Amino acid sequence: MMTYPAYLKERARQLRIKNQLTLDELADRLALPKTTVWHWIKDLPLARPRRENPHPGTLAMQAKYRRLRNDAYLLGQSEYGSLSMQPVSAILSRCTSPRATSAAETASRSAIRTRLS
Repeated sequence: MMTYPAYLKERARQLRIKNQLTLDELADRLALPKTTVWHWIKDLPLARPRRENPHPGTLAMQAKYRRLRNDAYLLGQSEYGSLSMQPVSAILSRCTSPRATSAAETASRSAIRTRLS
């Protein structure tokens, strides 16, 4: 564990309070590891409001994968009846080798893929 001079800790605390710098800004300015600076300032609040999410695509991505997951659940529910009637060995062989599909199953999967893209 490395020990830094006490004045650096005091400087980090002053900058946090006076200039309202974030952890990243403090670590950059003082050229210190973020973990070290965090231990020094963890009890000090950031007096400015938090910034907006810098990744606006996150909500869109969550919605996309929620849709994909729900569609997969629906597909699983629609296939459950036919899969539950087959022996386990037949189901396992379908997972590892190509198989012929019914026209209805192909159309159903195609419709879901089209809707998702």
